[in-house]
Amino acid sequence: MSGRTVFIVAGEASGDRYGAQIAERLRERDPDLRLLGMGGGRMRAAGVETLVDAEPLGVVGLVEVLRHLPALRAALRRLDDALRQSRPDLVILIDYQEFNLALARRARAAGLRTLFYIAPQAWAWRPRRLRRYRGAVDRMAVIFPFEVELCRAAGIAAEYVGHPLCGRVAARRPPAETRARLGLADCRAVVALLPGSRRGEIRRLLPLMLDAAQRLEARCGPGLGFVLPVAHARAGAQIEAVLARRPPRDLRLLRITEDHYDAVAAADCAAVASGTATLETALLGVPLAIVYRVSPLSHALLRPLLRVERVGLPNIIAGREVAPELIQGDARPDRLAARLAQWLEDPAARAAARADLETVKARLGERDGLSGVSELAWRMLNETR
Repeated sequence: MSGRTVFIVAGEASGDRYGAQIAERLRERDPDLRLLGMGGGRMRAAGVETLVDAEPLGVVGLVEVLRHLPALRAALRRLDDALRQSRPDLVILIDYQEFNLALARRARAAGLRTLFYIAPQAWAWRPRRLRRYRGAVDRMAVIFPFEVELCRAAGIAAEYVGHPLCGRVAARRPPAETRARLGLADCRAVVALLPGSRRGEIRRLLPLMLDAAQRLEARCGPGLGFVLPVAHARAGAQIEAVLARRPPRDLRLLRITEDHYDAVAAADCAAVASGTATLETALLGVPLAIVYRVSPLSHALLRPLLRVERVGLPNIIAGREVAPELIQGDARPDRLAARLAQWLEDPAARAAARADLETVKARLGERDGLSGVSELAWRMLNETR
């Protein structure tokens, strides 16, 4: 088995995490496997030779991507050259849709086998966009069951491998124990604030969430605790910069750098930036309000393309609203505080919200997505053309 090479490309924090776990599983099967590509610290720690550091390239929004276009183009050229030189036995492309689609086309033009993990959410924007991946990827590993038929209708071989969060999102300790460990045992209620991990998200959403927290405390009275999980060092630095510019007044606010699931699970409710964290929070059973803003220009350009009624992952999976969405103009501190206050003031409403979130778990099932995609990658690596 020695001498084989797998190229793994991830462009965001979640992709870096998934890429690291895929790398570890493949190395367990073939310790001599050479792993290289693009990723962040987790992939490097898992033994992947990262030819391009992905951390500075984790941007969102059309305007933000345009600003980083020169760096993205340089990264694409570097990886294209590396693909042609290394001739890997398999190319695994994790999310990061437009960039990885461009790289997939180059890989297939070079005669390389490609596995695309996490289908583009074309069902939310333009279903026909899936057809762009036809001929660019050998196999699409999807994380939602309904995506299999969508991909096949577009002429793409697809396999549902399970969601990467299934079986992995769980608290290690009961809420009371976590609150005691955090020094929040005397709080009447605890609220989690999750403003995202990207610089732009934190800059736009953390001040909004802090304003909402101040209003919530004014409405519900003192005795509230707020937990703020910190995804990684870069996010931590950005959070501190925001807090330095506008320190929260009289808020009992704890930055959490480890055991994030425990901290969120110990909360009575949460404000969460739209994205993977909304699904994690839903799987933990914590009532959540989904919040998001992009630049006005990005929103004006992208909003007409949206083809679904809801943007939050828990709501899309459930097929109905199980978490209220405050997007763009609706993302206001007063509205967010009002949503959170409903759960803090009404135990029956909180229990109903928790029951609604069970729908999300049931729809996804219990299959471990990272084991599923790693198994698919191993099969592809051993297939003969």
